[in-house]
Amino acid sequence: MSYRVLSWLSPGLLALLILVSPGRADDQLTWENPPFRAFSDELGRVIKKYYPEVKLEKGKKPDQPLQWSYNTRKFMVHIPTLTGKWQDAMEMVGPDRKGILCTAEIHEGPYMGMALVPQTFDRHYFKLLMLGPSRKDVNAHLIVRLSYPDDADKAFVVELAELVQKFDSER
Repeated sequence: MSYRVLSWLSPGLLALLILVSPGRADDQLTWENPPFRAFSDELGRVIKKYYPEVKLEKGKKPDQPLQWSYNTRKFMVHIPTLTGKWQDAMEMVGPDRKGILCTAEIHEGPYMGMALVPQTFDRHYFKLLMLGPSRKDVNAHLIVRLSYPDDADKAFVVELAELVQKFDSER
C-alpha cells in the first residue's frame, strides 16, 4: 500500500467508526427511561401528597431537570464562601411560607461534587436539602434539591429524603 492510500484510509475509518458507534451513554440518561421515570413519578406522588397544588415544570428535552414548585418567590440571599466570608447577596428563587421548591437532575457517573450529600444548607429564609444518590447499574446519579421553609411538615422532608436515598439502593 502506498502512503497516499494510508493517508485517506485512517481518517475514513475514523469517520466510519464514529458513524456506526452506539449512542452516547448520556442519551439514556433521560426522565423517559427507567428507572428515572419510575423515580420521578414516585417523587411527584410524594410531593403532591403534601402539596396538592404543586406544579411540575419539565424542560423541552427529556434530559433537562424537573422542577416542582408551589408558592415560591425571589429572595436576596448571602451565601458564605468556603473560607467562611460572606458573598454579596444574590437572587435566588425559594419557597415562601407554606411553599415548596424541588428540583431533580440526572448526571452521568457517580456523584463527585464538593458538597457532602445529603446535606442541608441554611439560606436564612428557607432550608435547602441536597441529595445525590448514585446507581452503578445505570452509571448515573441524581441531584435532588429540596427547598422548604421552617414551617414545612417534617414528615414530608423525611419521606422525600428516604425516597431519594432509596434510589441509591435499588439495583
